Amino acid sequence: MSLRLNHFLGALFLVAGTTIGAGMLAMPTTNAFSGCFWALVFLGFSWVFMLGTAFLLIDVTLHIKKKAHLISMTESLLGEKAKAVCGVTYLLLLYSLTAAYISGASRLLQTLFLGTLPSGVYPFLLPLILVFAFSWFLSFGMRSIDLVNRILMVGLLFSYLILLVFLPSRIEPSLLAHSDLSAALFGIPVMITSFGFHIVIPSLASYMEYQKKPLQKAVFWGSVLPLFVYVLWEIVTLGIIPLRGEVSFFSALQTGGAITETLVALVGAPYIQLGALLFSLFAMLTSLLGISISLIDFLRDGLRKRQQRYPKSAPLFFTFIPPLLFTLFYQQGFLLALEYAAVFVAILLGMFPVFLAWKLPQPSVYRSLWGRVYLIVLFIISCAIIVCSFLPTIPTFQNILQTYAYESLSS
Repeated sequence: MSLRLNHFLGALFLVAGTTIGAGMLAMPTTNAFSGCFWALVFLGFSWVFMLGTAFLLIDVTLHIKKKAHLISMTESLLGEKAKAVCGVTYLLLLYSLTAAYISGASRLLQTLFLGTLPSGVYPFLLPLILVFAFSWFLSFGMRSIDLVNRILMVGLLFSYLILLVFLPSRIEPSLLAHSDLSAALFGIPVMITSFGFHIVIPSLASYMEYQKKPLQKAVFWGSVLPLFVYVLWEIVTLGIIPLRGEVSFFSALQTGGAITETLVALVGAPYIQLGALLFSLFAMLTSLLGISISLIDFLRDGLRKRQQRYPKSAPLFFTFIPPLLFTLFYQQGFLLALEYAAVFVAILLGMFPVFLAWKLPQPSVYRSLWGRVYLIVLFIISCAIIVCSFLPTIPTFQNILQTYAYESLSS
């Protein structure tokens, strides 16, 4: 295999691995009430929107043409105040996600090794082991990260295929026929968050030697694979799990559990239980890997001007220690922040790429009339996503979902 093809495949799998994550475990729960048709329509819309802003970020990254992350790009094109907003928002998002994935993966590992580990192992030892293992692999650079990510992706796809082989026979067409457009907006924030592959673009640009077309292809096909996985996952879950009842989408929404837990409770077969457990674990780990890379590069970029004051290991230290401490001692704070992760995503991966592209001298398309209109449309959509994130707090919208606690599907 040529070095160029190897780099392309590595970049493609990193984009896919970063994208297919814990958001997939929550996505069916939030969009099930709209029905399969509308869920797939808005899933496609979310992919197109996020791919569009990702291509903006690619052009910005290639314009800077140095090993810079989002914070340096913002400082260079938008100034110090915008840099501060970008930095705070970025840290809030990635620290929240990192803490949640460390906590979630540790709980899944505890379940996987149930009976072989003491009951008190999870709260402290498993998160520490997980952080140490990731820190060790990340310290070896992109080649080690590429290898680990490919292994995790194989595990993710294998466990996903286990579920796809055994679950489709349990699909009920009547469940897929449900349609309720009034509940569709509820699922958009999680869908948008589930396509957050932008965070690895600055790291991939260096890995791909700042070649535009190979980078665009890697991002495109690396996002198509998760889209395909999401579509099949939506059809399977929405066709098996009822909207209401003791074990349903509504009960999963109320408890905040992963949809795989609902599948296990509903189906109960051991092989499905194992497949769901492994799928959830690999989804957590692939996301944690991609987010960790981005956070390390982001912190390294922010500390570059102070290299003489900080050791080389400082970005690695600051990547894991804050979320680890919150995971161990104040887990609920980060889990609460996760409910509004789409707000951070809309600002960082929607608005900021638009602002940065607006300032670019090249490519000139962004300075044309249609280019400006395109950027304005993306900005308006970003604002709409933020509004959708707060819809569950509005009584009218709460009433729409609450009907599924009492009404039958036939009503």
